[in-house]
Amino acid sequence: MDSDSEISLEAPSIINGCQSIVISHDFLRRLEQRKAFEAIEKFKEIKVIAKVVVGTSNDELKEITNSNNRQNPIENWQLFSNEPVHIEIEAALKDIGVFYERQRGKFAAVMRNADNAKYYHATRTTFVRVVDLAQIVSLTRGNIQWAAKPSDVFTNKESHDKCFDRYVVRNPRDIVFTWNLYKALKRGLNKYLELPTHVNSNAPAVFKKPVVRAYMYSIALQYFYQSSSKRYVRSEYSNSLLKIANPRLVDEVQGFFQRTVLKTREWYSEESKDLTLELSKKKTDAFFAGLALELRVDPDGALPFSDKPLDWREYTAI
Repeated sequence: MDSDSEISLEAPSIINGCQSIVISHDFLRRLEQRKAFEAIEKFKEIKVIAKVVVGTSNDELKEITNSNNRQNPIENWQLFSNEPVHIEIEAALKDIGVFYERQRGKFAAVMRNADNAKYYHATRTTFVRVVDLAQIVSLTRGNIQWAAKPSDVFTNKESHDKCFDRYVVRNPRDIVFTWNLYKALKRGLNKYLELPTHVNSNAPAVFKKPVVRAYMYSIALQYFYQSSSKRYVRSEYSNSLLKIANPRLVDEVQGFFQRTVLKTREWYSEESKDLTLELSKKKTDAFFAGLALELRVDPDGALPFSDKPLDWREYTAI
């Protein structure tokens, strides 16, 4: 209904309609740049129905979000987008110039505006995704089940909170470094398995198994985080996101796979009777624990997303 009254909203959260608002804002800005005053006045006459919910708690806000989205199929991770921990991760990464897309489509909407883009100098046209971060956190902590199937992190609040705890927020450079390294590890393993000595063996079949890959990536992430010989790698790849795996970093991880792939293939082939048997979790845990020990990965040493992280201030001068 027509009314001359106005209300002011302080720090509102938009549940639905973000895309429409961004499109409308861009359209109005173009009208203002062209000084199309008549069109601007017509634009102002457009009436939009909105529902304003005042004084909601975090739990109520999440329930409102869930209820509004039940009409459209959405992925489980999106139901946790307004959890305080994700808002904190978003802020922590923004402080170092990196974008965290805790809501689908937000990166494109925000970065369309040059005034916003200047705050993300280290994001390099890409961003950290929620499900990918859940997988990386799980890998570094050795939670192989969630690492192999990160969607399981979002099946309920208990599993979500166990993964996204206070340690994930504490060190944003942990996120940047492990994010870049994980990209290189995936590309590097695929590249390594394409070598003639492996492509003509059963190695591709062994490492096609998500659990085997998860164990290998888990050890590699811990190794590169701890090893004194990889200090320069940590320094170089912890400052900004890489949209694609860096070729030099991919070459760097080849040395790790030279030490681990053949040994893993031979062990798995023998224990599984040439891939005819599925191996028990106990047996697999024992093998990869031994492999980590050979690589001098210390389970009590520095680890990302833990109470014993690296002090990244030591790397600023490298």
